Amino acid sequence: MRQTLEAAGIDTIENVAVAGEGACSRRAVLADRLTRAEADLVTARECESRVSTIEPLLRALEQLSRYLQNNEFKHYLMRRRERHLLGVATDILRRMTDDRYAFAERFQILDGLTQQTRDARTLSGGEKFLASLAVALALVEIASQASEKLDALFSDEGFGSLDGAALDAAVAELAARASFGKMIRHHHPRP
Repeated sequence: MRQTLEAAGIDTIENVAVAGEGACSRRAVLADRLTRAEADLVTARECESRVSTIEPLLRALEQLSRYLQNNEFKHYLMRRRERHLLGVATDILRRMTDDRYAFAERFQILDGLTQQTRDARTLSGGEKFLASLAVALALVEIASQASEKLDALFSDEGFGSLDGAALDAAVAELAARASFGKMIRHHHPRP
């Protein structure tokens, strides 16, 4: 043991006491550092937990920021509203055409007989009128859902291009709207 003490530079009893006090002091410092490190570890884990909770929100906000910067969000909203409008207009158009026609994306027409999508410009005059009327009625319906203020629809062209069955279907659809409290004003001059 004497050799170990001498190797440590402790050759007297006084030096043993000083070395012991130094060791106790270092131990206290190390114990204090350990306590602080453990507290810091708890804080770090809490921060890590908060960050992992916030990261999905941060990613969503970054994505929203990108959408807002290049108008993607505006286009998304417009596409969504267009799909809603075409969905409501399709229900109306199907009723007026005995399920023959429906709207597809970008106001294309889906022909129920051929199951083919085609440009609306290929419709006959009466069919175009029914498609236009369906969109107009859909706009009124959607606007009415958003606000109780739109209570009228004015129409004055196109009825003359309809055959008897199509005219009956169009008038029935307008009458249905009138029964929901909407005022329908139609003006069609007779030759």
